[in-house]
Amino acid sequence: MCNEMGASLLSTRSAYLGRSRGGKNRIAEFARQVVADTHVQPTHAWRRRFKTVCRKVGIDRNVRDAIQGHEPGSVGDNYGDVTIKAMALALAKFPRQGDSTAT
Repeated sequence: MCNEMGASLLSTRSAYLGRSRGGKNRIAEFARQVVADTHVQPTHAWRRRFKTVCRKVGIDRNVRDAIQGHEPGSVGDNYGDVTIKAMALALAKFPRQGDSTAT
């Protein structure tokens, strides 16, 4: 399958994934410089922190799972969609850096 510019969608997707993995790797390298203890997984800790703060500010479980790309917890959770607007409204509740409600 090709888009109007003639590039295959597969190669376009591969190029995007390559760039996003590069960014992810740079963040991981930075985190490893800050947290040198190899027994600590700073990137995974950020995912856990995100869930903790979401719970604290009342973001619905289905919405926080959708934001992180996690599978639904039950068959019933598959009914209906979590829209981009729902995710944006939820993230608007998320405290900003330096906000005392984040701790």
